[in-house]
Amino acid sequence: METENIATPAETGRKRSVNTETHVYPSYAQAGEDRIIFSLFRELGEESRPIRYLDIGAAAPSGHNNTYLFYTLGGSGVLVEADSEYLPAYNAIRPRDAVENLAIVPKRLYSPSGIEFYAMEDKGRSTILPDDSVLGGEASESKSNIKRTVPCATILDILGKYFENESIDILSIDIEGVDQEIIREIDYNRFRPKTIIYEFSVGAGELSDLLPDIEFYKGIGYEIYAFTRSNVIFADKTVLARI
Repeated sequence: METENIATPAETGRKRSVNTETHVYPSYAQAGEDRIIFSLFRELGEESRPIRYLDIGAAAPSGHNNTYLFYTLGGSGVLVEADSEYLPAYNAIRPRDAVENLAIVPKRLYSPSGIEFYAMEDKGRSTILPDDSVLGGEASESKSNIKRTVPCATILDILGKYFENESIDILSIDIEGVDQEIIREIDYNRFRPKTIIYEFSVGAGELSDLLPDIEFYKGIGYEIYAFTRSNVIFADKTVLARI
């Protein structure tokens, strides 16, 4: 069977049109969650304005971070992180952001004297929950952690300090095990994030596992916007109605 020789553009002297697309804005999040939220703001015609965010459990300032994309586009907000080892990187990479070096806790765990924080070698598993720290240690190579007492605050403390008189575009929460408890302590009449993203604390589960959260948010005027099996994104229905 005779094969056909395909000439290259250089060989033929003809220009070939290649349909390629390059993303202008890269994703820095775990599974593209920042690009998903960016696309929503672009549909709203708001992608060019400075986005305001509250990033709880911010961890690394850029990699695997839900808000860094918006920082690169001129946005700013508040980074809340219990692990003080991240502070030099915040100062170097995200100087426009306010930083709170503390743990956000449910009201039932709040103490003026602080709370025990388990800093894992696998930093993504650091937590305020002893049971979770044990699991995190088993999953890390060294199976060890460092326990220390850190200041703590409730979600309403931080929202009241920074967003009492301004709107919040993105609320991102990743605090290993208490995310879903924290979201229920927000006063949504007083503070109304346009979008909310938090880690799916039961792991890579099914959307059906989120039914209690979906019903909760449906009752206060939000609906699920995206689900990546790592994180879930909710959006205010009044915002979505503008699309």
